[in-house]
Amino acid sequence: MGSQDIHLLLIEDNPGDAGLIREMLAEAKGMSFELEWTETLSEGIERLASGGLDVVLLDLALTDSTGLDTLRRLRAASPWAPVVVVLSGLSDEEISFQAVQEGAQDYLIKGQVDSSLLVRSIRYALERGHEQEALRGAQVELENRVRERTADLVKANEALRNSQHLLQGILNNSTAMISVKDLQGRYMLVNHGYERLFHANSESLVGKTVYDLLPREHADRVRASDQGVLDSGNVLEAEELIPQDDGLHTYIAIKSPLRDGEGKPYAVCGIATDITERKRLQADLTRASRVSSMGELSASLAHEINQPIAAAVTNANSCLRWLSRDEPDLVEAREAASRIVQDGRRAGEIIKRVRLLFKNDALQRELVDLNEIIREMMLLLHSEAAQFAAFIRTELAADLPQVMGDRVQLQQVLMNLMMNSIDAMKDMDGRRELTIQSQCGEDSQVLISVSDTGVGLPPEQADKIFDAFFTTKTHGTGMGLRISRSIIESHGGRLWAADNPPRGTRFCFTLPASGVTCDAVVSGDRTEAAHGPHANKPVV
Repeated sequence: MGSQDIHLLLIEDNPGDAGLIREMLAEAKGMSFELEWTETLSEGIERLASGGLDVVLLDLALTDSTGLDTLRRLRAASPWAPVVVVLSGLSDEEISFQAVQEGAQDYLIKGQVDSSLLVRSIRYALERGHEQEALRGAQVELENRVRERTADLVKANEALRNSQHLLQGILNNSTAMISVKDLQGRYMLVNHGYERLFHANSESLVGKTVYDLLPREHADRVRASDQGVLDSGNVLEAEELIPQDDGLHTYIAIKSPLRDGEGKPYAVCGIATDITERKRLQADLTRASRVSSMGELSASLAHEINQPIAAAVTNANSCLRWLSRDEPDLVEAREAASRIVQDGRRAGEIIKRVRLLFKNDALQRELVDLNEIIREMMLLLHSEAAQFAAFIRTELAADLPQVMGDRVQLQQVLMNLMMNSIDAMKDMDGRRELTIQSQCGEDSQVLISVSDTGVGLPPEQADKIFDAFFTTKTHGTGMGLRISRSIIESHGGRLWAADNPPRGTRFCFTLPASGVTCDAVVSGDRTEAAHGPHANKPVV
């Protein structure tokens, strides 16, 4: 990269995080950075207008803008801004992919970044930005030369050869796979990246189509994206799967139409970068985050599983006593044996749900029954509620439509909201009641609410509870509600909080009903206090 200073602009509203970034950059070896820092997006956009910057380090959660809207506003205000590396406290694969689609060169997660990773990301962003800028410049130059052809054919051809030589030099020195295909999908030009991937020289690849190089199912998808660029006339960014010797690799491909002097598309230019390793690391981090969030429940889960086991032992002893009588009481023994079966099923159901939360599978969208997920979370959190004498009451719509979503992520949202409610009530006097409702909302939406009788929303800070790293708990990370909102929004829904008079908080979220018109609210069952030997205990 050379010894010249790299000029960075950090847009970050947290002084502590800004200080950490500065320290990481100071530790870098072989590179020198000049860092400027602004706390708001507005100040950052104003500084960008002055120029002289190489890379922007952008936090997605600022005081005057949050989420992907922050990146969009930056790109809208300064379309030719230097390459952007997004910093976020949220480990979410979908958001990271969308960020890259909308112009970010990388997506780094706070708390998981060290000096070497940060510097490597900046280096990668610079290299990729320079390659794209150079290719764009060469493309513009080539098209301008074609439009400005004159009667002097010799000079025009010489200029074209020079442009092609320049373009080929850029292509062959790029670490990405770069190609140009004609309207029929035949390769007109490929760089060394294609030669390395397909173990062939460029001359043998020119004239072939993707169907000559890939299995048909993969070739169909690549050809469809090429045709989408030609039909729309717009730049397209998409992920493509390419089989290699060691298995499928994921590439992020940027494709744009090339136009002739009359403005008509005559070819598709594509730049593809292998992101397989990055996606694997992101998947590992996502699973690690899920396991970490379950750590605080370990004691409660152990107690919950112990309950049906202890009950089964008690019923087994009762069964033996009924059978050991001089005249065995088979009716009582049968009832005791039936209770043992029920206890065993309950323990198995608890283990099944815990395994599902820890399962190392890719996130999958499927039809989900939210009432069923609510019951599963009640089962998992039974002991947690009982520990603090909290009653859990449900009002579930009998015919609640299913939603299309990722089951584990929706479990994570409900578990987080319920745990927050229990935590908010544990030091309160009086009745501690957690109410979970499901019903049909407006515009074919399913509405779920989690209400408690706890301490309520923090005074004058209610608008901050969904901000990253904001927490009122001594043991909190400030990420639970932020992650929950991101999950719900990624499912096309909305999550918000409100007061729950006379005391407490009510969290609500909506999700689109799947294929069903949701236009009626139906009162569901209501779980009341138990009777008998457990009547004085909290009921779930």
